[in-house]
Amino acid sequence: MVAPVADQFLACGVLDNGFWSIRCDASTHECVIAFSCRCRYCCPISHAKRLAVRTQSLDTTLLAPVPHRPVVLTIPGRLRAYCLYR
Repeated sequence: MVAPVADQFLACGVLDNGFWSIRCDASTHECVIAFSCRCRYCCPISHAKRLAVRTQSLDTTLLAPVPHRPVVLTIPGRLRAYCLYR
């Protein structure tokens, strides 16, 4: 099971394994983009791309257009054992 994932990871982003060639008609600028392995959690490159796309879609569809602030709630050390079992 590990060997196929490792092979996909090593082949990710290598131009010899295939690529897209994109050209702008207005400025004749050309860009080459290598194929990715599309393997989540095992390949940091593919995972970062999918995470960015998912975050963008959540931002536009789910979250309201207002400022958000993260809040972290902690429990004092003496109460943690009590909260763990209750």
